[in-house]
Amino acid sequence: MDGCRAGWVGVLGHLVKRAIVVDEVRIFGDFREVVVLGCGVVAVDIPIGLPRAAMPGGRAADRAARAMLGKRASSVFSTPIRDVLGCATYREALSVMRSSSEHCIGLTIQTWNIVAKIREVDEVVRSRGGGIVEECHPELSFSAMAGRPMSHRKATPEGAAERIAALEASGIAVASAALPGAKLDDVVDAHACLWTAARIALGESSCVPDPDEMEEVDACGLRMRIRY
Repeated sequence: MDGCRAGWVGVLGHLVKRAIVVDEVRIFGDFREVVVLGCGVVAVDIPIGLPRAAMPGGRAADRAARAMLGKRASSVFSTPIRDVLGCATYREALSVMRSSSEHCIGLTIQTWNIVAKIREVDEVVRSRGGGIVEECHPELSFSAMAGRPMSHRKATPEGAAERIAALEASGIAVASAALPGAKLDDVVDAHACLWTAARIALGESSCVPDPDEMEEVDACGLRMRIRY
């Protein structure tokens, strides 16, 4: 699942032995719609597990992901603190973030623009105990597929071609057109989320931070980690 203007792009699929079969690509208006389908694993490109206070560079997962992604590090936004989910305006969210820690310099408008989607996923995950929904990040997934971070920005023609080639090399064919209410890069990213969901189902996924080194858990008991 990847966020888009119309809500969420969902790429539904199943495994045949170890092969990923794409069943459907569609728009979901609400995140709850995909969960009630009874999927074994849902991998979503949205933060799960929200810190109590702002930390320099965000969560350990955010910092580790940036370190792995090199020139694509800017694609990892710092995760807002939990109290931001109750804010009605960007100005209020800025104030809440800054008051949470002397180390906080604020909140980017890009992060604020996805707060509603973070809230949507958070409500679902907490109501279900976090069972089948896992946080992922497409750029980490593409980097794992290709053995290196992507060379081009995803919104460029070169970036789209590079990511589609990585998916196809992993056995996942991508539709060449965007859906109404979603851009092509949203659709491509959602396919990368499916790749990660399959790896989770097969017990082959990796995550940051390394669970053998540390594990962060938020006040609601949700793990702060990114799977890929």
